[in-house]
Amino acid sequence: MTKEIGIVEINYHSQNTYYLCKILKRKYDITLFIDSEIYERLKTFPESEFLEDVHMVVRKDSESKQGFLSKVKNVSEESLDFLLFGTVTGTAPELFRFARCSIDLPTAMYIYKVYNWMAPKIYFDRSIRNTIRENLRNLARQYVISKQNYLLSEYQTGSKLISEIRGDVNVQMLRPLFRSDWTIGGSVRNEDLRIVIPGSIKQGRGIEYKNLLSISEKIPNGVVIELLGRPMDEYGRRVIEEAAQKAQFEIHDSWIPHADFAATIESADALFGPFSRDNMTWKTGSRTERRSVSVGSGITLDAVKYSTPLILPKYYTHDPELDSGVKTYGSFEDIPRLTEKLISDESDTLTRMKSGMDSVSEKYTLSTQRDRFESFVDGMID
Repeated sequence: MTKEIGIVEINYHSQNTYYLCKILKRKYDITLFIDSEIYERLKTFPESEFLEDVHMVVRKDSESKQGFLSKVKNVSEESLDFLLFGTVTGTAPELFRFARCSIDLPTAMYIYKVYNWMAPKIYFDRSIRNTIRENLRNLARQYVISKQNYLLSEYQTGSKLISEIRGDVNVQMLRPLFRSDWTIGGSVRNEDLRIVIPGSIKQGRGIEYKNLLSISEKIPNGVVIELLGRPMDEYGRRVIEEAAQKAQFEIHDSWIPHADFAATIESADALFGPFSRDNMTWKTGSRTERRSVSVGSGITLDAVKYSTPLILPKYYTHDPELDSGVKTYGSFEDIPRLTEKLISDESDTLTRMKSGMDSVSEKYTLSTQRDRFESFVDGMID
């Protein structure tokens, strides 16, 4: 008899949800609990027809998230064998919603901000109000974690950190992705050197758009930098407006369908993560996150999915398995020299990086990922 599993995603990871469904559909009947916006976005993905075989439970705009989680609980306990939680943000309202919704079956949850979830159990602040508030949040986090059979991470660094902080929990790295098949061994050179920075453009993301724009005049001719994301706030809009005045930049001002997003990355010579050294950490209440260690970046996962070379600063801690496909630089002043070297590329740097990333991506074929996830889920159910 086919086992039945559920996936819950009521925040924003439509891409991860698509990959999880595609990976898990081979062996299991899937019930997908999502909100209406994610449902609409899923229909724009390539080859999304398989979703017709997935049982959709869609949260209506008029339905509260707490009421929807109660529905998740009722459906899951009545008919499912396992439940996987996607994005649980860890904000106070969501924490208490999940704390009030204890589900009596095997569950696993993805952790995207490690310190947000692994905060100290007891926190003291000069403000009594802040002390009480943070400790209530911490108690809710510990309770939600205690109800999970497994915590999951997309990154080697994340799963390692969770294990170091909490030796009493089960942790596993499972990347919700698979390789785009036709990229392996493909050409890596365009007429111009095409470098893509994927992701929404907003304040606090840690990408140093402003510094990059300020050195644009020093970047040699023959380099095109595409900002593959839409502006999400006033900061993002200012970045787009300034980039539109620069000859080296290509921009987008609206949401990019997944098929277009994927095609752009697949045709790029390299992905670029110009993370700011000054924004590698940030503090919220009792928690200090460290970018690239406690919080990963989807740029590194895009490099694996589309087998695309990746450029990162030396101070960004990427997963060790990506080493052969990554080129690092020391500071923003190095970027013009780096791009000039890649244009001439007498040492075939990009070709070697492409070959290295191909080797990484070959570990994440759809078949291999299905084997990995099925082994994990079977272990949870059995």
